[in-house]
Amino acid sequence: MFRFVTKEVWVGSRVMQFKMVDHPGAAAALVVKDGLVLLVEQYRPAAGGRNMLELPAGTIDLNESPPLHCAQRELKEETGYSADHWEPMGGHLYPHSGLYQRNTAFVFSQRPI
Repeated sequence: MFRFVTKEVWVGSRVMQFKMVDHPGAAAALVVKDGLVLLVEQYRPAAGGRNMLELPAGTIDLNESPPLHCAQRELKEETGYSADHWEPMGGHLYPHSGLYQRNTAFVFSQRPI
């Protein structure tokens, strides 16, 4: 699912090599109800073995399109909730732009059920 790639890019007057992760992309669900944001607690070894509070999110599966389907799946898997109204937040976020080639698409739900 993930692989490291090396790209050669012209920067100014010379070619430089950049190593990055080829990633299929991800989607996250921002769920707000009564002014509160739904977060999940995840253990993250790369963050020094800490538990982190995060939006429900995950990697887009092979042939999963659009990113909304990923966000809906992850919301259900990570919280047990679903939502009946979804809105794209517009634009994408590159949370690790120096490492990953792909972005994270965020979708927004106001009415979890």
